[in-house]
Amino acid sequence: MLNRMQLFGLGVVICFFSTMAPVLPVDSGYGGMDNLRLSAPPPPQPEVVRLEDIMPSTVKVDLAPVHFILWQNDKLRYGPALFKEGAGVEIETAVYALTNLSSKAFSLIRMRDGFVSGPFEYRENAEVNLGATVFQVRMMAPHIRGRLQTSGLVLARVPVGLISFNERTASHIARLYSEYQTYIMEVKAASAPVEIIAPRVKSWTGVNRDNYIDRSAADVARVEDSAEIKARKAFERFLSKAGARTAICPNSGDFVFQNVRPGRYLVCMMAARKEAEPGLTFRSKSLIWWADLTLDESHMATMLFSSDNAQPWQSLFPERR
Repeated sequence: MLNRMQLFGLGVVICFFSTMAPVLPVDSGYGGMDNLRLSAPPPPQPEVVRLEDIMPSTVKVDLAPVHFILWQNDKLRYGPALFKEGAGVEIETAVYALTNLSSKAFSLIRMRDGFVSGPFEYRENAEVNLGATVFQVRMMAPHIRGRLQTSGLVLARVPVGLISFNERTASHIARLYSEYQTYIMEVKAASAPVEIIAPRVKSWTGVNRDNYIDRSAADVARVEDSAEIKARKAFERFLSKAGARTAICPNSGDFVFQNVRPGRYLVCMMAARKEAEPGLTFRSKSLIWWADLTLDESHMATMLFSSDNAQPWQSLFPERR
C-alpha cells in the first residue's frame, strides 16, 4: 500500500508499508506458553525512485532559431529575418543574406555585389554597422508552437498546459505517478477472477469444477470508466499544482505560447477520444501527449501531437523493473 511520498533532489522516495501481522514470540518456561509478548515488525525501509526512471517519454521537439529585426528607431526597422544561413533581409534599397553564421555571430553579404559586412554579435541590442548606418539587433522572444492532428476526440477544443520546470515540478510528477499506479492496481484487482472458497467437487462427468469465476464485462467496464474519470481529474490537478500556463487548441489546429523565457519546460495535453468496443457502446479513452524541452534565448520550439505519439494514461509512465 502506497502511504507516503517524499522528494530528495532528483530522487523520489516512495515508502511502501508492509502489511505483515505483528509477531508473537513465545518465551516458554516451565509453565509452557506462559509469557507472550507482542513485538512489532521492523520499520519499513523507503524505496528510492529516481525521477529519470519514471519520466514519461517525450514527443519529438524541433528547435529552430528565432527571428530577429534590425532596429534603428521606432519608425525604421528591417525584418523580421530568420537566423539561418542564406536567409534574406531587405535593408533600405539593398538585399542582404546572412552568412558565416555561428551560435553567437553572423555576417551580412550584399547580394548585388557580394560585399560582406561583419561579423556582428548575435545578441540582444548588439550593434550592426552598415556603412554610416548603425542598427541594433532585436531578437523576437522565444516561443513554443504545436499542432494537434488526430480524429475522434470528444471535445472540439482541448486545453494544453505549459509547465516551467522548477524544484517543485518533480514532486508533482511523482504524485501523478503514484495516483496512476493506484488506479491501475484498482482496475487489475477489480478485473481479476473471483475465487470461491469451497471444496472442489466432481461433476457427473467426472471433471473437476474450477473455483474461480470471471468478472462480467459490464462490471469490468464500470471499474475502467471510474478509473478513466479519476485519471482525468488527477491530470487536471497536476497541471494546476504545477502552475501550468494554459492555451486552448482546436482539434486539428495549432497552439502557441509566446514570450517564453529560457529554461526547461513540459508541454502536456490530455484529450478523450471515442472508441467502440465489441458488444459495448462507444466509450471514451483518455490520451496524453507529453513534451519535454529546453529553450535558450535564441531558439523556438515546434512539435506535432498526433495519434502516433499519443499515450494512454495507463502507459504514460514507464514500467519499473
